[in-house]
Amino acid sequence: MLTVTPATLVSGLVSTNTTWTLAESPYVVTGNVLINAGVALTIEPGVMVLFNAGKALQVDGTLISRGADADRITFTSSKLTPAPGDWGNIFFSDSSVDASFDAAGKYTGGSILEYTNVEYGGGIQTGENPGMIMLYRAHPYINS
Repeated sequence: MLTVTPATLVSGLVSTNTTWTLAESPYVVTGNVLINAGVALTIEPGVMVLFNAGKALQVDGTLISRGADADRITFTSSKLTPAPGDWGNIFFSDSSVDASFDAAGKYTGGSILEYTNVEYGGGIQTGENPGMIMLYRAHPYINS
């Protein structure tokens, strides 16, 4: 028996602290998404974020994408047969909140991609090389 899960369509400005929940997953990015400065977007473990062609996520605030080893978060193409470059990228601007750590080196806050898969992006040419995760004077924590 085929079960179809309805998608949550997202685009535009994230202007208040927001959580993308597993219950509302998958999220389909139908237009560019901008996380405003001073605002956090938290993505729960297991969430799928599907990007339409050429669409991107820009982080001017905080992106908290903390999956788990057995429950990863995935940013990927919305196409049935995905290919490299299907969607844009995740761009951390200079105003994004850098990751912070305690004296023991443990993550304590700021932008993070942990146990997060990022695939089939890089369709936006920035500078000489396209990439799926782009940083401009930004320091998110990227782990596992």
